[in-house]
Amino acid sequence: MLLGKSASGQLINLAEPWCRKDLERIRKTELFSCPTCAEKVQLKLGTKRIWHFAHFDISGCVGLHEPESMYHLTAKRQLYNWLKEIHPFVEMEPYLKRLKQRPDLLLRKDSAIHAIEFQCSSIPDEILQKRTRTYRSHNIDPYWILGHTRLSNKSDCVFRMDDVAWNAIRCHGKNDPYLIYYSPRTQQFLQLQSIIPFSSRTVFASLDTQSLSNASFPLVTDLDTHRFPQSFIQPWKNLLQQTRMYIHLSRDPAVYSLKARFVEKGIPASLFPVEAGIPSKFLYWFQSPAYVWQSRFIIELIDPVPVGQSIDFQQVYRYFLNLLDTYKLKRRFLTIKTNSHISFAIMDYLNWLALLGVLKRRSATQFLKVRDIIYPSTIAEANQKLGEILKTISTN
Repeated sequence: MLLGKSASGQLINLAEPWCRKDLERIRKTELFSCPTCAEKVQLKLGTKRIWHFAHFDISGCVGLHEPESMYHLTAKRQLYNWLKEIHPFVEMEPYLKRLKQRPDLLLRKDSAIHAIEFQCSSIPDEILQKRTRTYRSHNIDPYWILGHTRLSNKSDCVFRMDDVAWNAIRCHGKNDPYLIYYSPRTQQFLQLQSIIPFSSRTVFASLDTQSLSNASFPLVTDLDTHRFPQSFIQPWKNLLQQTRMYIHLSRDPAVYSLKARFVEKGIPASLFPVEAGIPSKFLYWFQSPAYVWQSRFIIELIDPVPVGQSIDFQQVYRYFLNLLDTYKLKRRFLTIKTNSHISFAIMDYLNWLALLGVLKRRSATQFLKVRDIIYPSTIAEANQKLGEILKTISTN
């Protein structure tokens, strides 16, 4: 940690500019304690590592949840100095007694309070979610910034997001999810935006980079609000084609259940509808892949309806939601501040089915089925039709 307290009561913030001689002099005459738990700490003034205070035993400190690496300490110091230049009301490692939490930084800006947490190591879901909920319950905005080392990209637009990332996600305009990373080595922010999940861990996204010296708080970039960028089309097609080819190897319980349902219908699982796997705007509410839950939605709720009959959104939504466990489908429970809900994903999908000519929208919540779903006869045919669908989605 970067904040320590001398025996005389002086708070020493090592993110501030200190002279080594002054610190060495104080260390010779003073003992130091943790401002949070009051236990003794050591002032470490090495030549290879960032200066910091270290507990003799961290287990008794209620403010520290995990040991801090040099990577973490360096980033925290850089972020503190960056914020201090643009906003005077920033605190280093304040212990919030009512919350029993100690954010890395606390920023008071206008009438808002932001708890800024730099997370570079793995942390259990329940702890991160609890800290987020506790901040919000006290009208404090939890602002999670992930270490750049946690950013994992498979290609220019395909990334891996683990549970820590999903729980640290924020929203532009309350509906467009984005994620912030920071690299203390390059002193750059990296922002994943236009996030569209393909599966529970794989997402499509655009990456924006901004230097620390040019950044302001809160971090704002030119958000690409296009629903499905052209650059995503071919990689999405490729992943869905691979999915079709290797679906028989999947061990996902929801896929097992879906394959059994396809057997009942006499259809190979690899030939699931081309209308399933559509990159809907609100896919982040599902942990199960889009092709799985959308295939199940088509089989159970669209196929049985005769052409010319109405479909009521509220009815199909409630029915589908009640059977998620039966179908082994998984929801994603997020801590993001948003005005959307899993129902938005269902409605958005119905709207796409209307655009693709399967349904026709009659009112805000009523649709008319105008044609049956036509299942592909080969994977090649499915891939060709998918390309046409994705182009349609990309231009709307």
